[in-house]
Amino acid sequence: MKKIKLTPLQDIDPNQEFWPGTKLRELNVGMNVEDKSEDFYDYILAYANWDSGSMMIVNITENNSKAGSVYSGVIPIRTDLGKAIVTKAGFQHTLGKELYDWYLILEEYE
Repeated sequence: MKKIKLTPLQDIDPNQEFWPGTKLRELNVGMNVEDKSEDFYDYILAYANWDSGSMMIVNITENNSKAGSVYSGVIPIRTDLGKAIVTKAGFQHTLGKELYDWYLILEEYE
């Protein structure tokens, strides 16, 4: 059985590396839902080969009209380490310094 664990982005190590395929969740997005636990969007980190200096996050929320939408703003990548990765600083650049309501999605299987 798949279980989702959410880790606040504000708590991650500044040197942790994130690659395309990393999944994120934004809580409290303002959807008009009765159950506030359903008030979120899920995103996946994606690399656009036409823009070698950044990645983007694409909405992958199931059963939602926003699925496939790209979050406005690109996330700068680091290439100085010999690889194209995103770090906490890149997320902060685009999603806000405090990273409020942003979480890393980790899927665990029981």
